[in-house]
Amino acid sequence: MLGALIRQLNLAEKEIVVDVWREEASLLRNELEQAELRGVKLLWAFDGGNAAPAPYPVWPPLGGKARRGGGRKFSFVIDRSWCMLGMRYEDGTAQAVVTEHEVLIELLLNHFSQEMVLFELEEDMGLELTQRYGERYSRIYSKYVMHDKDTDEHGKDQAE
Repeated sequence: MLGALIRQLNLAEKEIVVDVWREEASLLRNELEQAELRGVKLLWAFDGGNAAPAPYPVWPPLGGKARRGGGRKFSFVIDRSWCMLGMRYEDGTAQAVVTEHEVLIELLLNHFSQEMVLFELEEDMGLELTQRYGERYSRIYSKYVMHDKDTDEHGKDQAE
């Protein structure tokens, strides 16, 4: 999997969109630096380190199925024609989807754009966002995240 990603990074001609944890980005530092030296535009979104957790909940698994924990999500879109979306786990294993399908590429690019816009708005508005919307801010996103009947809006078991 890493070999396929490195091959594509080395073939990149115009643009690489990266949404990754800092630790995983460091594994590809040389390839990304080389791409930049070739004139390839790099667009970055980092997670991890001292970044605050996202203010919205993760979609819980349905039917009480357990989710494998300890993973770090990553995605790469290269020249808007190839992408890799996956997760690297604490034990070093990884799973990923690699495709040239335009729908997944578009979804990843839209997700990247939305994350960056939300980040900029939250950075710009800061406390004003919380003061203005308060509890309504969490209700806005929780309307769209499906939950099992047995969990509350934060994915916790109601029996707890």
